[in-house]
Amino acid sequence: MWAMKVAYYRAFQKVMKIFMMFLDWSEPQLLTGPGAIKKLPGVIKDKGINNVMIVTDKGLMSLHLLDGLFKQLEEDGISYTVYDGVQPNPSIENIEEARAQFVANGCQAMIAFGGGSPMDCAKAACARVVRPNKTIPQMRGQLKVMHKLPPFFAVPTTAGTGSETTLAAVVAKRRLTSRQFMARYDIILKPDGQVEFKTDNKDLFDFSLEEIKEADWELPVVTFDLHNDSVLNEGNVMTEYETRFSQMGNPICKLIAVRNH
Repeated sequence: MWAMKVAYYRAFQKVMKIFMMFLDWSEPQLLTGPGAIKKLPGVIKDKGINNVMIVTDKGLMSLHLLDGLFKQLEEDGISYTVYDGVQPNPSIENIEEARAQFVANGCQAMIAFGGGSPMDCAKAACARVVRPNKTIPQMRGQLKVMHKLPPFFAVPTTAGTGSETTLAAVVAKRRLTSRQFMARYDIILKPDGQVEFKTDNKDLFDFSLEEIKEADWELPVVTFDLHNDSVLNEGNVMTEYETRFSQMGNPICKLIAVRNH
């Protein structure tokens, strides 16, 4: 059975690889290095855009990580509106609120600032902007939008899901630790494979614990304060986002999940 599943997924990947050769791909422009965020408004202005929407979350707003972007947008004469209501697991309500704000303010482009949740919310909101007669559930799957999205600019603050590099958006209870994804890991991981996950968001971590248990996986390792766990913290790679929240006194949670069979 395992060999048949592997063969199926490998065949699917090869077919999709051939199919993608016929799609109109646009290579993204990358801004990297210290101070790169201050270059973004100039890129936006050069594209003739003067009104943008920024999708982020309240945690990043409280850290003032967007202050430099706000200042540069104002200096370059670009109007902006901010939607910071994104939840750890962006809901359809989040997406619809962001879409409505985008349309009401006559925005021309979208800036997603944050981790996977703001990225996914912003992408889904853009899809709703160009497909106002289709609901999010109706656009689930591949090749469902089929319309050009508004210009999209991604500013990742984490090194986790890589949502800024993909076409997909994960909504509501379809996060990477949901039972649906755990079922996928059960298929694609090697027999001795495991899932490791860490976050500063307690609600998301609690959600993950419940979902993983419901998926019938074991949790041999769970900590609600990674940096004070000398064993688990050994070799831990800290992102800028993780460092800032730790400095504010917010503990980092981590779990390791293994199959229950």
